[in-house]
Amino acid sequence: MADNKNGLPLTLKIVTPTGAYDDIFCDSINITLKDGKNNKGGGSYGIHKGHTASVFATDKGKITASVSGKEIFSEEFGEGFASFGENILTVMTVR
Repeated sequence: MADNKNGLPLTLKIVTPTGAYDDIFCDSINITLKDGKNNKGGGSYGIHKGHTASVFATDKGKITASVSGKEIFSEEFGEGFASFGENILTVMTVR
């Protein structure tokens, strides 16, 4: 998959009940995942170009986006879910 129109490999899309954020173009994304039923597997999770297509249950915590190691977006969100495919992460969450 080619890089997005800004020349960066990832696009972060965030949708809340009150509307969608502007697309965020970056090379690294971190989200907070929920623990599984065994209380394991959650916590901070990083996504980079070429990550396997996935669906995640997200937990309360920060979503951050970075370019060359510099954070360009960081905001707290509530629970929700996220899907990743073709270098686009779409997060549906409460504010």
